[in-house]
Amino acid sequence: MKRQFLVITMCLLVYSCGFTPVYKNKNFLNFSIKSMEFNGDRNINNILKAKLFEYTNINSELDHELKIDTYYLKNILAKDTGGNATNYEITVFVNVKTNKNITLNYSEKNNIKNENNKINQKNYEKQIINNLTSTISEKIVFDLSNLNDH
Repeated sequence: MKRQFLVITMCLLVYSCGFTPVYKNKNFLNFSIKSMEFNGDRNINNILKAKLFEYTNINSELDHELKIDTYYLKNILAKDTGGNATNYEITVFVNVKTNKNITLNYSEKNNIKNENNKINQKNYEKQIINNLTSTISEKIVFDLSNLNDH
């Protein structure tokens, strides 16, 4: 009996807490990307192009022409006693210039450990760069959407 009462009480508290998603009423389709020009790292550019492509060919009064510069850095954070790198920091940088003379700068970073297997290490680095670039693409879309709110 106590358990049933507790379950019912918890359900009522959770359902009536007033939670609403932050982006529920945010319309991300109030802009369109008319064109994109890329410079820099090919892998990062391909990911951004794929993520941002869904915002092209949308009927919108506000079209953006984007010039995107990308690169990443891999810095050594720690070395072992033999002088071999053990930890790295990978940082992805993206600079977006719009046709409205607005510049948006993004960077995302992640720390990784060095593996003995070079093939696994390279694949893991690619995966990290892909994840960081995907995060940046979401920020670009959000910021482009907010530019039109003003």
